[in-house]
Amino acid sequence: EDEWPVIAEPFLQWVIEDTFVAGRPQWEHAMPSDVLVTNNVEPYELMKLRLLNSAHSALSYAAMLCDHIHVDSALSDPDVFAYLRAYMSEVVKTLEEVQGVDLAEYQRSLLERFSNTYIKDKLS
Repeated sequence: EDEWPVIAEPFLQWVIEDTFVAGRPQWEHAMPSDVLVTNNVEPYELMKLRLLNSAHSALSYAAMLCDHIHVDSALSDPDVFAYLRAYMSEVVKTLEEVQGVDLAEYQRSLLERFSNTYIKDKLS
Protein backbone atom coordinates (compact mmCIF):
# COMPACT_ATOMS: atom_id res chain seq x y z
CA GLU A 1 0.00 0.00 0.00
CA ASP A 2 1.44 3.33 -1.07
CA GLU A 3 1.04 5.91 1.68
CA TRP A 4 3.19 8.58 0.04
CA PRO A 5 1.39 11.94 -0.17
CA VAL A 6 0.35 13.26 -3.54
CA ILE A 7 0.59 17.03 -3.92
CA ALA A 8 -2.07 18.62 -6.10
CA GLU A 9 -3.54 22.05 -6.41
CA PRO A 10 -7.09 22.60 -5.12
CA PHE A 11 -8.32 24.07 -8.42
CA LEU A 12 -10.81 22.05 -10.44
CA GLN A 13 -12.90 23.18 -13.40
CA TRP A 14 -14.88 21.02 -15.78
CA VAL A 15 -16.69 22.62 -18.71
CA ILE A 16 -18.85 20.10 -20.55
CA GLU A 17 -20.64 20.73 -23.81
CA ASP A 18 -24.24 19.60 -23.53
CA THR A 19 -24.51 17.76 -26.84
CA PHE A 20 -25.30 14.26 -25.60
CA VAL A 21 -27.59 12.28 -27.90
CA ALA A 22 -29.42 10.24 -25.27
CA GLY A 23 -29.36 12.12 -21.97
CA ARG A 24 -26.29 12.85 -19.93
CA PRO A 25 -24.79 12.23 -16.50
CA GLN A 26 -25.70 14.88 -13.94
CA TRP A 27 -22.12 15.81 -13.07
CA GLU A 28 -23.14 19.25 -11.88
CA HIS A 29 -25.04 17.60 -9.00
CA ALA A 30 -21.92 15.75 -7.85
CA MET A 31 -19.61 18.79 -7.96
CA PRO A 32 -21.84 21.86 -8.33
CA SER A 33 -19.10 24.48 -8.03
CA ASP A 34 -16.60 22.69 -10.29
CA VAL A 35 -18.77 21.57 -13.24
CA LEU A 36 -20.36 23.79 -15.85
CA VAL A 37 -22.60 22.27 -18.50
CA THR A 38 -23.04 24.60 -21.47
CA ASN A 39 -24.19 24.58 -25.08
CA ASN A 40 -20.92 26.16 -26.22
CA VAL A 41 -17.51 25.35 -24.74
CA GLU A 42 -15.55 27.51 -27.19
CA PRO A 43 -15.33 30.65 -24.99
CA TYR A 44 -14.03 28.54 -22.09
CA GLU A 45 -11.55 26.75 -24.32
CA LEU A 46 -10.25 30.06 -25.69
CA MET A 47 -9.99 31.44 -22.15
CA LYS A 48 -7.88 28.47 -21.06
CA LEU A 49 -5.70 28.45 -24.18
CA ARG A 50 -5.07 32.19 -24.21
CA LEU A 51 -4.81 32.96 -20.50
CA LEU A 52 -3.53 29.78 -18.89
CA ASN A 53 -1.57 27.96 -21.60
CA SER A 54 -0.10 30.96 -23.40
CA ALA A 55 0.71 32.73 -20.11
CA HIS A 56 2.52 29.61 -18.91
CA SER A 57 4.59 29.59 -22.11
CA ALA A 58 5.26 33.33 -22.02
CA LEU A 59 6.30 33.04 -18.38
CA SER A 60 8.71 30.23 -19.21
CA TYR A 61 10.52 32.17 -21.91
CA ALA A 62 11.04 35.28 -19.80
CA ALA A 63 11.80 33.43 -16.56
CA MET A 64 14.42 31.19 -18.12
CA LEU A 65 16.22 34.26 -19.43
CA CYS A 66 16.36 35.38 -15.79
CA ASP A 67 17.87 32.00 -14.76
CA HIS A 68 14.79 30.74 -12.92
CA ILE A 69 14.19 26.99 -12.83
CA HIS A 70 10.68 26.66 -11.36
CA VAL A 71 7.44 28.51 -12.09
CA ASP A 72 6.80 29.44 -8.45
CA SER A 73 10.26 30.91 -7.91
CA ALA A 74 9.99 32.85 -11.17
CA LEU A 75 6.80 34.49 -9.93
CA SER A 76 8.51 35.51 -6.71
CA ASP A 77 10.66 37.75 -8.92
CA PRO A 78 8.79 41.10 -9.03
CA ASP A 79 9.87 41.80 -12.60
CA VAL A 80 8.69 38.43 -13.90
CA PHE A 81 5.43 38.74 -11.96
CA ALA A 82 4.80 42.22 -13.40
CA TYR A 83 5.62 40.97 -16.91
CA LEU A 84 3.16 38.08 -16.62
CA ARG A 85 0.42 40.28 -15.19
CA ALA A 86 0.93 42.78 -18.05
CA TYR A 87 0.93 39.92 -20.57
CA MET A 88 -2.39 38.63 -19.24
CA SER A 89 -3.94 42.10 -19.25
CA GLU A 90 -3.21 42.33 -22.99
CA VAL A 91 -4.31 38.78 -23.81
CA VAL A 92 -7.63 39.14 -21.98
CA LYS A 93 -8.58 41.86 -24.48
CA THR A 94 -8.74 39.17 -27.18
CA LEU A 95 -11.49 37.30 -25.35
CA GLU A 96 -15.20 37.88 -25.48
CA GLU A 97 -17.27 37.62 -22.32
CA VAL A 98 -17.15 34.14 -20.80
CA GLN A 99 -20.48 33.40 -19.13
CA GLY A 100 -20.14 32.76 -15.41
CA VAL A 101 -16.44 33.70 -15.30
CA ASP A 102 -14.96 36.89 -13.89
CA LEU A 103 -11.91 37.21 -16.14
CA ALA A 104 -10.07 39.48 -13.69
CA GLU A 105 -10.57 36.89 -10.95
CA TYR A 106 -9.50 34.11 -13.34
CA GLN A 107 -6.24 35.96 -14.05
CA ARG A 108 -5.69 36.49 -10.31
CA SER A 109 -6.29 32.79 -9.66
CA LEU A 110 -3.81 31.81 -12.38
CA LEU A 111 -1.12 33.99 -10.82
CA GLU A 112 -1.89 32.42 -7.45
CA ARG A 113 -1.81 28.89 -8.89
CA PHE A 114 1.44 29.52 -10.76
CA SER A 115 2.94 30.89 -7.51
CA ASN A 116 2.11 27.76 -5.50
CA THR A 117 5.39 26.78 -3.83
CA TYR A 118 4.18 23.19 -3.32
CA ILE A 119 3.83 22.54 -7.06
CA LYS A 120 7.41 22.46 -8.29
CA ASP A 121 6.61 22.93 -11.96
CA LYS A 122 9.81 23.28 -13.99
CA LEU A 123 10.05 25.98 -16.62
CA SER A 124 11.73 23.68 -19.14
